[in-house]
Amino acid sequence: LFVVRRDIVKLLGLLFGSQRSRLAEDIPELWTAYMARYNDVGEEVRLVCVTLSLNILIYHPELRGQVSLLAFRCHDTNDRIRLESLTVIRKLALSKFEALNEELLNCLAGRIRDKKVRFFLKNLVFCLSSAAAIHKLVYFTESERASVAVIMQRILSFYYQPYLDDRLLIERLFVSSFLPFKTDPKKRMAILFEINFLRSLEEIFSQQSRFRRLIREILQTLDGEEQSLALIQSRVQIIAESYGTPAKIAVYFQ
Repeated sequence: LFVVRRDIVKLLGLLFGSQRSRLAEDIPELWTAYMARYNDVGEEVRLVCVTLSLNILIYHPELRGQVSLLAFRCHDTNDRIRLESLTVIRKLALSKFEALNEELLNCLAGRIRDKKVRFFLKNLVFCLSSAAAIHKLVYFTESERASVAVIMQRILSFYYQPYLDDRLLIERLFVSSFLPFKTDPKKRMAILFEINFLRSLEEIFSQQSRFRRLIREILQTLDGEEQSLALIQSRVQIIAESYGTPAKIAVYFQ
């Protein structure tokens, strides 16, 4: 019975998602029954619904309010379904942004905090790449670019956490995925202002200034007549603790 139900749901999903289909309008009872399968007890059935929702949203954006059940599947207990939900939302954002609604965008941003590390990293890269593409591609409007600011704000919130690894990860991904140095300087600055990255920049500059001061103190101590080994080691320790591998950094300085 489960296999039959899954195959029927798949067939209906293909029919509803067909470009010229009017099945949802002609037989609303069938559409309602199909929507109920998003909450099916069978994981494979829910996965089929999530996967096939992409074409429904692309070709029939008038149904997006009813396909908002896709957002609930972003919190599914099954890892595959959660990841597939984010994949569908990301593809939709890049192919037909106007078919998205605020609920789906918030879903994409909210899944950054997935408790599983493997999915946290995937979701983070998904969100960054989606926001980067929307900011860079010329056919997106200013309002559409502004609407993904919530995603970047959620990502940047990790930069203010006390965990060093999170801050370093955000810096690496931001430079490699979202705002590479090869981007035109004017465009880079425009994006920084759009996503309100100034607070993070202030944090980075403050950290760099602090490092320069510590290095200067070490060099002044080495040049002086009285070289204080304890002072040098204390400064090296402070610098090393600002990295993910303090032991390696301390050895490098020595």
